Amino acid sequence: MRRTLRRHVERHRDVRGFQRRDRRSQGVHRPILMQVKDGVVYGEHGSDGTPGWLRFDGRIQTDGSSEIQARGLTGSPEYSVDRVAKSTPYRYRVKAQFEATRGTGGRRDVRPCTVVFLKQ
Repeated sequence: MRRTLRRHVERHRDVRGFQRRDRRSQGVHRPILMQVKDGVVYGEHGSDGTPGWLRFDGRIQTDGSSEIQARGLTGSPEYSVDRVAKSTPYRYRVKAQFEATRGTGGRRDVRPCTVVFLKQ
């Protein structure tokens, strides 16, 4: 059963991250197309080295659990925690749980963020 769950997950996923507005920054909604193959999750928004770039990397375990590393460069300061300058490097972790047709997760660092994975 566990091997089957991971096999069902292995398709392209449309990922949507929602970060609530708070006193430190504006909220943001960012869709990202990700790929899942052989239990490895990968997705990228924008071009490496440019403002607003974001990359997700992780591995899905046989039970559907995952910890995904995110790293990128900030875009507009109004959407960045504490309104840091554009192109400031950042990273955070997302703890996620995948099922056959979807997954959900949450950011573990800095500020609340809900991440939804939808199978295409």
